[in-house]
Amino acid sequence: MGGVSVEIRVPDRFAALMVANAGEEGREFVAALPGRAARFLDTWGLRATGPVMCGWASLVVPVVRSGRSGDGAPAVLKLQMLDEETEGEAAALRAWDGAGAVRLLAEDAPTGTLLLERLDEGRHLSAVEDAREAVRVLAGLLARLAAVDAPAGMRGLGDIAADMLDEVDDAVGALVREEDRRLVRDCAAAVREVAGEPGDRLLHWDLHFDNVLATFADDAAERGPWLAIDPKPLAGDPGFELLPALANRFEPGEVRWRFDLMTEVLGLDRSGPGRGRWGGCSRTRCGTWRTGRRRSRGSGPRWGGSCWRGRGVTGQAALMIRTAAPADVPVIHAMVRDLAEYEKALHEVRATEDHLREALFGERPAAYAHIAEDGEGRVVGFALWFLNFSTWRGVHGIYLEDLYVRPEARGGGHGKALLRELARICVERGYERLEWSVLDWNTPSINFYKSLGAVPQDEWTVYRLTDEALARLGRP
Repeated sequence: MGGVSVEIRVPDRFAALMVANAGEEGREFVAALPGRAARFLDTWGLRATGPVMCGWASLVVPVVRSGRSGDGAPAVLKLQMLDEETEGEAAALRAWDGAGAVRLLAEDAPTGTLLLERLDEGRHLSAVEDAREAVRVLAGLLARLAAVDAPAGMRGLGDIAADMLDEVDDAVGALVREEDRRLVRDCAAAVREVAGEPGDRLLHWDLHFDNVLATFADDAAERGPWLAIDPKPLAGDPGFELLPALANRFEPGEVRWRFDLMTEVLGLDRSGPGRGRWGGCSRTRCGTWRTGRRRSRGSGPRWGGSCWRGRGVTGQAALMIRTAAPADVPVIHAMVRDLAEYEKALHEVRATEDHLREALFGERPAAYAHIAEDGEGRVVGFALWFLNFSTWRGVHGIYLEDLYVRPEARGGGHGKALLRELARICVERGYERLEWSVLDWNTPSINFYKSLGAVPQDEWTVYRLTDEALARLGRP
């Protein structure tokens, strides 16, 4: 039908994320992707024009329409798992009809596959240096999108709130620390207060800096310079949309300014009943209360038995640090490789997922790991560490082997939060040192560590035996 059959290669990183987040269902989805892509390239008369791109939950193929339309217009083929968050995407994009959001060109409802207009994927809103300007853009887009009535049948905030409230007792019972239990109860009380007024606006529900792309010059005058992508649409109150703008490049001193701006642009009454107060109950972001994304994929609610959440002055959670679980091994392994590539040493990585699984979760664990998640529950970083011992201090310490935050999540406080959690463990257990190594050329990291009060041990030089030298010395 005019399309070109090509072999679509699924990036290893994307495959690892899908398996980590969706288990066997994710593995099956990844295995089916090349065939699904080829099918829609042919069915919709498309020709792939570049390497595939991926985000957290979808694979995107840049294409031109060369079939029956014959216009050669650039577009993108979006392939994703169909779940309660993605099944309404096409309906929302049709309702917005290109006003404030990417335009829908075609859809396949049974698989959730979409054909979308192509925006400038090389220019995300996250690249705008002035954070205040970026927040202003978000506020304007949210106002445009929320001005539209939610289509009939769109999942609603009221139903989600009811499900969250039904799970409060289980959530509280799963938590260890009283401060976490109290936070969940407080959040539940806030949700109950506004649950009767869920709202009927069409919400994007995931509008952060990386979900905004620049338009091309010929569209900018008519539609604006920026458009939203990747909605997880919902019918509800616009106050429920505030958190990404507060959490992106999180700065405690900016929270009040951002909150005031957002409520003003969206026309929210912060003091009146209902409207605006949903901002304090935002989705799964309140305390350690975590339902949402993974629930729809069969793994149940996520509660933080050992977790840390960063909060602004509003009490909303911007990120979470938790102990790693066996299901995290694929994504940890992928990030180990990402870190090695950044350090120009990918060729030295020999560790497999099995090695990590045994070291972290075997009968006698040799190391431990913590995971950083953003406000949407996506894994954005990790810390892998083990215990050492100081003969001078006479106590254990923590040696941090790897600390890594994905490039798109840097600046959000995740690295500092991981280090803070390890420091908390040291203080709690009486360890007297937290130490790590950094490459001499890694100036951004060195400056960051110094800002925390870390002191370089310049008088010491690390020596290492490995490979042939180790074997030679170790021979009897």
